Amino acid sequence: MTKKWILNLVKFLLVAGIFVYLYRAGQFDVAKLAKVFDSPFLFISAMLLMLLGMMLAVERWRLLIRIQNIHISYWRATQLTFIGFFFSFVLPGAVSGDLVKAYYLVRGQSQKTGPLMSIFFDRLMGLYTIILIAACAILFSFIAEIVSAQPGILSQPYARPLVLFVLVLFGGLTVLAAVFMNKRVGGALMERLIAKMPFSAVIDRIYHAVHQHGSSPALTLKALLMSIVSQIPGYAGLWCLAGIFGTQALALGDFLIALPICFLVNSIPLAPGGLGVGEVGFRAVLLLVGFQHGAELAFLFHAALFIIAIGVGGLIYAFSNVSASQLKPKKP
Repeated sequence: MTKKWILNLVKFLLVAGIFVYLYRAGQFDVAKLAKVFDSPFLFISAMLLMLLGMMLAVERWRLLIRIQNIHISYWRATQLTFIGFFFSFVLPGAVSGDLVKAYYLVRGQSQKTGPLMSIFFDRLMGLYTIILIAACAILFSFIAEIVSAQPGILSQPYARPLVLFVLVLFGGLTVLAAVFMNKRVGGALMERLIAKMPFSAVIDRIYHAVHQHGSSPALTLKALLMSIVSQIPGYAGLWCLAGIFGTQALALGDFLIALPICFLVNSIPLAPGGLGVGEVGFRAVLLLVGFQHGAELAFLFHAALFIIAIGVGGLIYAFSNVSASQLKPKKP
């Protein structure tokens, strides 16, 4: 327990140190946050859009759970999702919420690997669709530059590493998905590799749980489409938050290319919700596309998430009776 408190104290001091550094370096202007009071409608709209995106993402997870032959109601899935989201803010580390969510999901279940993998795969699918949207934005920018004959983000030397990173990440994730989910692509190779690994029995169960998503292409495709749909309100919410500081110099296509990298940095589990690390990442990445208020945008993003987590997630946790008895595995 003492080690845990020391670790949490170190994390808190590190996050505080990040904010002090950003402030003293002139990269985080607290006074600019007061702009939110000039545009409360934009902030409230951003929160509602982000909440809508989370509600749509619940359906994505339900589809992934169905692949593991577990059927729960939309309301029950919403409870588990927002309770996990609530604990991701009140417990140290971004993974804590997933652990709480997993606990309620597998409690009382004889087979735990599949349900646990549905949570992990839900995270991966969310990441993949974020990168997919960024790749589509790059394609759109490329076509727009050709049609208009005007230079855009793809013509800027300072932005090329960002574009290259997105494309490489998208290609790598696509190849990994093909290898892990389709036995005809990499099944024999994966089974040989797994057989030589330590804890091969455990890894084999995980591999087959992942492969089960490839064995249910219709549900997996529906989940992927729902994931894309669920991303749209979230992006719109962040665009509203950016609008508080003015988006005249920020092209929407550039914004869609830069945000995935911001989200990747923000997901580093140093502090609840990526606080501190996200401010550094948002500022550094959004500067590449000409947006000067990345740190302030990240702070408002974290504030909106905190209000949703504590307000919605906290209320659901306080007034719901979460029980694994609500889960109904499908009989073979």
